Amino acid sequence: MTGTTVTGASIDKAHPTNMAFPVANEHGVQHGMTLRDYFAGQALAGWLSTADLCRYVPPNEVADLAYEFADAMMKARAQK
Repeated sequence: MTGTTVTGASIDKAHPTNMAFPVANEHGVQHGMTLRDYFAGQALAGWLSTADLCRYVPPNEVADLAYEFADAMMKARAQK
């Protein structure tokens, strides 16, 4: 499986419902980015809009935190 395990929940990145903006065309479905990446990007954009976080936390830690929040969102989504 091409998924990632997130605290007991499996995220299949190739599954159509785990894609942020799938688009159907004559060649099938082009998946685009994963929901996990989209969620992480949204968290990151919010954090980058606050100068204090960017000033005190190294970029690699901010990126890791964005994916931690994305994983939590994916887990919550899987439980619904």
